[in-house]
Amino acid sequence: MENYIATTCAALIVEEGDQFYFLQKGDTIFRLAKDEGEHAIGDVVTGFVYTDKENHSRITTVALAATQETFGWGVVTDVRKDLGVFVDTGLPGKDVVVSLDDLPLEKEQWPKKGDQLYVKLVLDRKARIWGHLAWHRDFR
Repeated sequence: MENYIATTCAALIVEEGDQFYFLQKGDTIFRLAKDEGEHAIGDVVTGFVYTDKENHSRITTVALAATQETFGWGVVTDVRKDLGVFVDTGLPGKDVVVSLDDLPLEKEQWPKKGDQLYVKLVLDRKARIWGHLAWHRDFR
């Protein structure tokens, strides 16, 4: 099975459920939320691939604030001192984590819920999506 996580790809709608369309690319099945638009079995849909909070493979056609190639603004939705901060970058059903390794050592300096961070998406060796903070050179 090929790994499409954090890429944009086209997939064929092969089934329809109450809340999701089910799309296939090769041996991989993705979920597409029905609230993202009206489609029919046999349509080809292009979108961004990710794994949601419930570990389902998803595809979204929603415009994202950040990708692997581009930085974008995301809103901090939660802070976990043992992990990092969770940021909403536009992925339906998923916030990305900016690791505590990328944050200041002094936890009092960490972003708070509601703050905005300029991030891009990165994949780790286990194909998990993380947020990566922009540095001063990234603003140039």
